[in-house]
Amino acid sequence: PKSQQDQEEDDDDEPIWQVIVDLDRFILKKDHLLLAAEIEDLMITLENHCHELGLDAANITHLLVLPITAPTTLTTRQALHRACDDLYQVILRRQERIERWVSRIIIIAENIREPPEPLLKVMSSPAEKLMVSAAWMIQGTDTSMQSTPFIDCHGPNVKGADAAGTQLEKTYRALEKEWIERLERFRVTVGKLRMRWIQCAYMPTDDYDHALCKLFELAETHDRTAKISYLQIEDPLCLSRECLANLSAKLYQLDQNFYTRLSRIRTMENVLGSTYQDLGRPTDKRVVFRNEGTVRYAAELGRELKALQLELAARKLYLSGERWNALTTVWDMCLVSEQERESFRASVEHDDVAFVEKLDRIQSEIENCKVRFSKSSAIYKLMITRRNHIEEMISFEQTACNPERLFQPSFQLVEEEKVRKRAYTTLVRLENTLIGSIEKFENEHEDTFVYEGIRYLETLQSEIAERHVNQTAFAKFTPVIAAPTRSQTTRIM
Repeated sequence: PKSQQDQEEDDDDEPIWQVIVDLDRFILKKDHLLLAAEIEDLMITLENHCHELGLDAANITHLLVLPITAPTTLTTRQALHRACDDLYQVILRRQERIERWVSRIIIIAENIREPPEPLLKVMSSPAEKLMVSAAWMIQGTDTSMQSTPFIDCHGPNVKGADAAGTQLEKTYRALEKEWIERLERFRVTVGKLRMRWIQCAYMPTDDYDHALCKLFELAETHDRTAKISYLQIEDPLCLSRECLANLSAKLYQLDQNFYTRLSRIRTMENVLGSTYQDLGRPTDKRVVFRNEGTVRYAAELGRELKALQLELAARKLYLSGERWNALTTVWDMCLVSEQERESFRASVEHDDVAFVEKLDRIQSEIENCKVRFSKSSAIYKLMITRRNHIEEMISFEQTACNPERLFQPSFQLVEEEKVRKRAYTTLVRLENTLIGSIEKFENEHEDTFVYEGIRYLETLQSEIAERHVNQTAFAKFTPVIAAPTRSQTTRIM
């Protein structure tokens, strides 16, 4: 048994123990209130996370109680902490995923020159729109798309948890497909334009053409004639609808020009083929037909066709004999010998000489003869007069040898006598005048007057020196007849 002293000490400690017990109760109550408040905050945070993710807190398997009925225990707080942390990680990964899709969408939108705003307006809830807007501003880097199921959820709203990311992914996939299609269209169009530029010898006219020219030069430098890289283009070239439409319009116009030219080329080839056969042109002198439609080839055929048309016209004119008649006229004016004429005809009528060249040679000969005649027309006229006079003297000489002429009327005999007396003196006078004209020509033009390849003055002097005059037919001088005396008259009678 306790002593009285111990009993008294216990009585004295009883109030102290009561205070301690009361204090412990207060502390426990305070801790309970703090734990309840913390649990309430965690429940609110959990509800916010669930709302942000489109989930229902009641659908979380490891938290089957509502905030009002949740027990105020450390286990509950730990469960709520774990649930909030898991949901927050899901939100972070979802935000990273959205940021990545938004970044990709913006990059492709910039490549195809489309505004990104309409493409990002795919969210339904304000929280999703806010998240996309934040991701648009941040444009986060590319991270892994794989997400870990931190929370096991079930219920009707589980499919809406990733609606924003899924919708953005669909938008990106559609946009990526559009980008690939436009890029392929750009490459094909630019490749065809380059081919048409070469075929049509096209010259740049606007900013698009100059940018294409630089792109083609770069492709030739790097030996990339078949593949044109989009990353190497310069403004205004891009993947926008306007640029692609402009390039397509340019290609259409060049195609129209090319096929029109190709049709014209085929027509010219047909005409050339028939003309070659008509003219009998040798194969080695024909244009080789090629399977192409370039401007250079069309110009070559055009020049050949024009030359053949001139050849046909020249052949028609040549065969008509008009130019030969004109040349014969001037030949007669210039007293061209028959030997010279035959030599010229042989050089012109050769088979290897084209009709155009034949006409050119004839025309050149006509011009030369006209120039010669204009300088020495007086000499040619005197030569013709002298030749005609000599022919008359020869004819008269033949007539004078015929005895039957004595039976002609007396007036004809008188005329013969006049011719007999004047013929030789007239010839001498003509030759003296001709010699003077030749000497004057040679002094004025400082050139010799050539006839039949020889200096005509020497030929003329040689003919005069070697000429024989029939003394019976022609008198070289006019004789003086003296009057008969009376005795002679009586004797005659």
